[in-house]
Amino acid sequence: MSFRNIGFLTLVLALGLVACAPSATEQPAVETPEIEEAEATQDAAANEPASEGEAPVAGDKAIFVLDPGRSEARFIIGEILANAPNTVIGVNTQVQGGGVLNYIDPELSTLDEFLIDSSGFETDSSLRNRAIRNFILQSDQFPIISFQPIDIMGIPSEIIVGETVPFEIVGQLTIREVTQEVTFGGEATMIADDRVEGLASTTILRSDFGLSIPSVPRVAGVDEEFILEIEFVAVAG
Repeated sequence: MSFRNIGFLTLVLALGLVACAPSATEQPAVETPEIEEAEATQDAAANEPASEGEAPVAGDKAIFVLDPGRSEARFIIGEILANAPNTVIGVNTQVQGGGVLNYIDPELSTLDEFLIDSSGFETDSSLRNRAIRNFILQSDQFPIISFQPIDIMGIPSEIIVGETVPFEIVGQLTIREVTQEVTFGGEATMIADDRVEGLASTTILRSDFGLSIPSVPRVAGVDEEFILEIEFVAVAG
């Protein structure tokens, strides 16, 4: 989901050490209030988060993980219900994923495998939910839907806080132990130097993963094509 490509500026600090033994008559240096005040001001500035329009300041890299309370996977598919077109949306908040953001060289950033609990999809019908779990996804046998990223495209040389960046992620999507290569496309925004938000989606065919629909009263047909989305909020861990 995931998650999915983000670059940052960093400060490189050079430290110089000069060792010299004071003579017997020398007194230890005493910091003046002016020096202490200047150092306190520098420390406070270094700890301030990057504001919108600025590049975030951080170390070489940081680990980001999906916030489970604000991230979700969704499928969107059309059906004919009671002789009328109907759009089914299944929402799943049981999503895990993350990655490592490289602040020095964004192209070296990586994404971990995204995992979705196949039993967690909820629609507007409890009967449909049971059919998805028991017959379509067979969650007891295949509890996890996974996406393993292979390549990230569209990584900029620098990401500015507040900017929205388009991206594509190529990877291996596995549903019921059937694996197909798919491409998620979407956008991500660096909300703060410790939080990224975005949405990625891909369009796939049920037949590519052997997902058949059981015969259900009042449902005359279900589309072959459907959309899989991952809406994410990733935070620095």
